[in-house]
Amino acid sequence: MIDMAAQSTLDRFAISTFGGGGYDAVYGVARCQGDMSHEACSACITGAEHDILATCPGSGAVHAWREKCYLHYDVTNFIGKWDQNFASVWYSVLKPEDPKAFQQGVAELMGEVSNMTIYGMAQCTQDLPESECMQCLESSLNTMAKYCTGSNGCRIFGSSCVLRYEIYKFLWLDDAVATAGVEAPAPAPSMN
Repeated sequence: MIDMAAQSTLDRFAISTFGGGGYDAVYGVARCQGDMSHEACSACITGAEHDILATCPGSGAVHAWREKCYLHYDVTNFIGKWDQNFASVWYSVLKPEDPKAFQQGVAELMGEVSNMTIYGMAQCTQDLPESECMQCLESSLNTMAKYCTGSNGCRIFGSSCVLRYEIYKFLWLDDAVATAGVEAPAPAPSMN
């Protein structure tokens, strides 16, 4: 197995190929949530690797989702392509007091600017071109609308992108920046 944990510690993302191509090649992508420390990212990917070895030894295609990271191995080259076949949806069983107002706030957060205190994030694997990333996020928004309407929180874990909202701060940098006085990273360039 390719050691994706060591490769993903620097920028929380790694692409790797093992073998000479053809039948003996294995392709891999590891992605951590952007706010994770290098150490936490490495530990998360290592845990995902252990999950794969324990539950899917010898499999030619494996997707392993953890709360803040994702690992994908395959014998077919998927690098740079939007994987539309795999996703995992996690949603809160708790319901908001005012579902209509809450859903409106979620829609505004995910599509525009929100006046409610709802936290959200979106992230694509770094191998995707911008257009494929946008398609993945739009598809995830549709999945979110289908499964998560009226939920206090929802996570769409796709192979190529992640989308999440909660009513509480879930990004590690939110608290780390506030307590350490460290400047938050610059926002990603606009994808307009």
